[in-house]
Amino acid sequence: MSNEENYSAVTNVIVEAIESGDIFNWERPWIPTLNFPLNGNNKTYNVMNNLLLGYSTRKNNFEGRNWLTKHRINKEFGGHVDEDQIPTKIYATVVKYLSSNGKWLKRRYSDEDKKVFVFQQWDLYNIDQVLWPSGCPSMYDHLPPPKNTDIKDSSEFKVVHKFIDPYLKHYKIYIDYTDTIAAYMPGKDKIIMPPIEDFKDQRGYGQVILHETIHSTGHKSRLKRKMICNHNTEEYSLEEFVAELGAAMLMAKLGILPAEQNEQSKAYIKGWVPALKGNTKLISIADSQARNAIRMIEQEVDKEYTVENQKEKLKKLIDKTITHIRTNKW
Repeated sequence: MSNEENYSAVTNVIVEAIESGDIFNWERPWIPTLNFPLNGNNKTYNVMNNLLLGYSTRKNNFEGRNWLTKHRINKEFGGHVDEDQIPTKIYATVVKYLSSNGKWLKRRYSDEDKKVFVFQQWDLYNIDQVLWPSGCPSMYDHLPPPKNTDIKDSSEFKVVHKFIDPYLKHYKIYIDYTDTIAAYMPGKDKIIMPPIEDFKDQRGYGQVILHETIHSTGHKSRLKRKMICNHNTEEYSLEEFVAELGAAMLMAKLGILPAEQNEQSKAYIKGWVPALKGNTKLISIADSQARNAIRMIEQEVDKEYTVENQKEKLKKLIDKTITHIRTNKW
């Protein structure tokens, strides 16, 4: 089957899935490890303190999610915080009451007690900063799942990167593997991804990196597709359709996953169909744009193959010449 026939087969499978009325459930292919910080009662913080604690978590590579005061660590749980441990400060507005004689009260005892909003600061420690003689309390053991270290050694990972790396290298498109989401950023012309080890399996990783690579071909310096940021527009939906259809085509082309078994692509694309507002012409447009995107990536693969092939031929010619010289003692 030729490439064009293969791509048409993938599109046909997707169209059949859209028209079938069947329900397909999309699942995020990676496990997020950077979750919202939690307080001593396993509750989340407000936006400002989430940012402060989240920044401290990333800066210090803390793996625990919970943050406690030194008083609670020492008195309630019998833990210990060394003096060299640096706390993270959070802020909040609390309500207090001021009596007529100038004393601060926790609640109002008379009509003369004035309600006052006080801005306070607390020093918190991540549970990773604590020495737990009896082990970390189970209610605070919110550690991330184990890392998937097998993906980089998989054949799927190697096949995918052998295909996309020449293109990414040629256009200097950087992949940042330090985020919690996957996306292509047209303004910076780079791809952001969760760490490779956070993906559930190699197929899921391949699907996502191919999807974002297809997006990158639409940059204004390349195929000039409309890279709209508004999720509620038909243009944005079309671009998502192009990226996932292209990814599904490449998954089939590279022998990783045939379209009829690619439930993820079916579910993802079907989720964007309502935004297309019944415009079935957009399916053929997406098909055409996905193929153009793949051709752009393939061009760089072909160039690298040609260069490597020429190098190999030259090497063989040099080796043959040296052997001939030695044999004939020139």
